Amino acid sequence: MFTITREQYQKYNQWQRELNEHIAKQQLSSKKFFDGTQLSEATLHAIRKSVEQGEPQPYYGAIGGAYMFSFTATSMGEIVKVENGATGDAINLRNYEDW
Repeated sequence: MFTITREQYQKYNQWQRELNEHIAKQQLSSKKFFDGTQLSEATLHAIRKSVEQGEPQPYYGAIGGAYMFSFTATSMGEIVKVENGATGDAINLRNYEDW
């Protein structure tokens, strides 16, 4: 089982929120999904409402999963990377000051 520290979670959470807000606003502007297909009015309404409520939630498809965590063990410690599978944006949560 892999875990992340409180600091890593906070860093991830902030990054995810900022990325979700950017993607949600982009979807509202273009009215399109990542592959170029039109988003329904109901989906756009849900995205708009989430942005207005301060919890931006873009549309990531039927299953809604967009974030992939990878844990790589090294002799110096564990590297934790999170990637948004829809956009390719990624963040490395490893605190290299601990090495």
